[in-house]
Amino acid sequence: METGIFLASQIGKGDVLCLSGELGAGKTTLVKGIISTLAKCPPANVTSPTFSYMHVYPGPTTIYHFDLYRLEQADDFLEKGFIDFLQPHHICLIEWPEKISSLLPPHALHLKIEYSTDMQRMITLEAP
Repeated sequence: METGIFLASQIGKGDVLCLSGELGAGKTTLVKGIISTLAKCPPANVTSPTFSYMHVYPGPTTIYHFDLYRLEQADDFLEKGFIDFLQPHHICLIEWPEKISSLLPPHALHLKIEYSTDMQRMITLEAP
């Protein structure tokens, strides 16, 4: 969660942060740090929107947290109207972004979490 707290100081309005990694790699834990810091809410209130696809966290800048694990195809994202949330006045955090790679804006940041050991992760961040 500490990495998420640090990342919260580095992102802002208009950013789209795409989080990739194996199931259980720590994507949602990282998101908890970001959202609890930026939206000033307890980490326990930040949960994965696996079944609803999206949770909204109001604050100085509204944060949209997507978990697209269950999404079948990019067209489903469009049909649900989620593309409207990728706007410059929001922050979007997207888990499993590879499901909508063709829809991601060119300025999206890509963060990959990989297992280094059972207790450590390697995080790679790519910016355009």
